[in-house]
Amino acid sequence: MSSIRVDLQFSRQDFALHALFEIPASGITGVLGYSGSGKTTLLRAIAGLEPRAQGSIHIGATCWQEGSYARPVHQRRVGFVFQQPNLFPHLTVNENLCFGLRFRGATEQSFALDAAISLLGLESLLDRSPATLSGGEQQRVAIARALASAPELLLFDEPLSALDERRKAELLPYLERVHRELQVPGLYVSHAISEVTRIADHLLLLDAGRIVANGPIVDVLTDPENSTGLVGGDQALVVIDVRVAETDAVVGLARVTAPGGDLLIKHDRLVVGEKLRLQIAAHDISVALTKADDSSIINILPTRIDAISHSTCGQVILRLVMGETILLSCISMSSLKRLNLRVGDSVFAQIKAVAVLT
Repeated sequence: MSSIRVDLQFSRQDFALHALFEIPASGITGVLGYSGSGKTTLLRAIAGLEPRAQGSIHIGATCWQEGSYARPVHQRRVGFVFQQPNLFPHLTVNENLCFGLRFRGATEQSFALDAAISLLGLESLLDRSPATLSGGEQQRVAIARALASAPELLLFDEPLSALDERRKAELLPYLERVHRELQVPGLYVSHAISEVTRIADHLLLLDAGRIVANGPIVDVLTDPENSTGLVGGDQALVVIDVRVAETDAVVGLARVTAPGGDLLIKHDRLVVGEKLRLQIAAHDISVALTKADDSSIINILPTRIDAISHSTCGQVILRLVMGETILLSCISMSSLKRLNLRVGDSVFAQIKAVAVLT
């Protein structure tokens, strides 16, 4: 399988970046890290915008940097989406999209531009000026502009950070379409774990300029070694890819099939056969030694405790195995002791249907 291989070193004043990793050259890789951990610097170095960065970059079989050789920025074919859309205010949406396509062949230009317009749903906006667009619409244009350049690699630098929650909710489905329908690999930087887990297949954790975890997103999120810090504690969650098996509009629920069993979730215009990615926060999963039939919680699932990791503020994270599916439960140290829970114990995971996010 083709891969992206990076080994970069860069330093300035009191900060040093040493990023060594290999990721798949397909799908979206999320990059999570605290503010100041080097996320934006990493993207800029890959794009060639940090000329003092040393090391190597290989995109599949293509070398972008090695030793004294560094491919010029304009030849790296990067689609870069920044926090701000940075659209030209004096140009229409269509003119903004066409900017920079002069480096592509005519046939390639037409195909890439048409595909980007369709993917981001911009057909009705082409003749408008950026000043008349909402923040979410402007960012959709910026993403389409990056796609229209027919890049070998997409780089997203916190593209939703400048938007309010409503605009984020509007834009995320379009990012999911990019993830689902395009073959171009991408690196998606954010400090919001719930945002990254919507669209990423793979995950890098960056801390103080170094990669501290690298792997498929489910593995990184549920690794006991990562149960604190960047993806642990109050932020701990799991993602589960499921398929809608049945819907009931009367009671507002849908039954979805996961690798380890079925779950009931909120029914919000879901279609039978549709594929979904669920997010379930660890603090929304409780455990019980026996199955309660008189509870308002309707997802009561048999699991086994695979690992127990200490968190902060008197909390622990339980890693629960349900067939091929991994769940995380955040409970108090007091509850752990009161129930006398041990690795290997069988417990019931309790999940409210309204707590499962899609």
